[in-house]
Amino acid sequence: MAQKEEEAMRKDLEASKNEMSDLEVLQGVSGPAGGVVSQTLESALASHTRLQLHSQSLHQELGGREQVTLKHRLQAQSEIRKHQVEVEKLQRLLTSTHSENNRALESLQKALDMVTVDNRRLAQRLKQAVVINRSLHCKLEQGRDQCQATITPRA
Repeated sequence: MAQKEEEAMRKDLEASKNEMSDLEVLQGVSGPAGGVVSQTLESALASHTRLQLHSQSLHQELGGREQVTLKHRLQAQSEIRKHQVEVEKLQRLLTSTHSENNRALESLQKALDMVTVDNRRLAQRLKQAVVINRSLHCKLEQGRDQCQATITPRA
């Protein structure tokens, strides 16, 4: 795009130089009034040339800024991709950890359920043992009392 603009400006500049040559010829023919017109046109041509140079300078500066902006944009996109990869990695880790925790929790829950059932069985057996122990203790007391009763009258 800049090359096309430069080429167009060169053509304009060359055309302006041809207009200047034509003006010099006209100045010789037209006399002092032609000199004023010629001077005005020369000023316009010089102004036009300055504007073209300024325009070229601005285009170059804009091109430099576009390159800087593009560089920044590419750096930002690279950073975004890097962060996206990191987020995906952390999401996979979180999912994996969550799954492992769920499996461990399920295993612990099963173990807790089994211990609870075993504790109920043990509690029931303990109650039965206490009942049997009381019964045996009562029988022992009765046997002792009978034994005492049989020993006492003989003495």
